[in-house]
Amino acid sequence: MKAVSREVKADIAKAKMNYRKKIEIKYSSGDLRAAWQGIKTMASINQCTHETKQLIKVNGVDDTDLSDTFNSFFVLRGLILFLKLPG
Repeated sequence: MKAVSREVKADIAKAKMNYRKKIEIKYSSGDLRAAWQGIKTMASINQCTHETKQLIKVNGVDDTDLSDTFNSFFVLRGLILFLKLPG
C-alpha cells in the first residue's frame, strides 16, 4: 500500500512539474493571458464559479450588515492595541 501511495505522489509531482514548465513556456513566448490562466488554475481560482461561492454566515448578524460588523470589530481591536502602546 505504501509503495502505491509513493508512486501516486511521484506521478502527481511529475504532472505538476510538467504543468509548471508548460506555463513557463507560455509566459516566455509572450502568451501572458494563457500563462495567467494556468497560474489561476494551479491556484484553483478558476474552479470557483459565482454559483459555487459560499457566503460567510455569522449567527446573529444580517448579511447586509456583515461588512460593517467586521469593520467595527477590527477598528475596536486596533484602537485597543493603539492605546496599549507605550508613549
